[in-house]
Amino acid sequence: MLAVLMVLTAWPLSPSLTEIITSHFYEVKVSKATIMASRTLQVVQPVSKLPPSLRCSSVCNVDLLCQVWCHEASSEECLLSDMYVMPTYRETNLGDTVMCNTKRHYDLATGAFSITATPSDPRASLRVKDNLIDGIYDRMTMNQCYLGDSSSTKPWLYLDFGEVISFRVVKLVTQSGGHRHHLNLFQGLEVRAGMEAVETPGNFSSYARVASFAGPATDFDQEVFLEAPEPVKARFISVQKMASMTIQICHLEVF
Repeated sequence: MLAVLMVLTAWPLSPSLTEIITSHFYEVKVSKATIMASRTLQVVQPVSKLPPSLRCSSVCNVDLLCQVWCHEASSEECLLSDMYVMPTYRETNLGDTVMCNTKRHYDLATGAFSITATPSDPRASLRVKDNLIDGIYDRMTMNQCYLGDSSSTKPWLYLDFGEVISFRVVKLVTQSGGHRHHLNLFQGLEVRAGMEAVETPGNFSSYARVASFAGPATDFDQEVFLEAPEPVKARFISVQKMASMTIQICHLEVF
């Protein structure tokens, strides 16, 4: 959905308020083609004496849909998008990049050393595990999710950070649309963590239990927080469904 807005922001901002507005965002380069293909896109043409960066930030900051805004040096327009772009996302289409600013905070899953998982469903070959650590999710393309094979027993995914990290929360996001059947299957999840690699894929019994989600999920775009009561130190994190049947996860964060 494309909307063109004219925004008037002529009020003076104190330095402290300016710092508050801009501190909510992190710079990241993204392909303009990717941004323009957003599920929800607004092209804002604000009338203001404020610097363009602050002008766009102030609009995105109060827009509940806006997750990232971009600005071209040759244009005063602000491109506002609802897609998730993590601060450490690395754009591969370097010939078409624009500087953007994202609301998403730094996390540890983006760019993790490696991820292994139950094989993907062969009927959805593009919904692979690597989608969960690439740092971008457009919230409309199911092929940017991970879908485990429906024949799997206790499907799982397994993150290796390459070093010991400290975390407290594993956040999982359900799909943005489609069949509610997958929401009903989003249940019975358990997060465990450990220092050493497991010997048998899918057997995480040697790891300490961190948190669980009984579920099921009830909403599209639902953010499920699996939170430990206190920070956990580990090199490896597992997320496993404690029953058979598949699971679809569209976005993952660890912090």
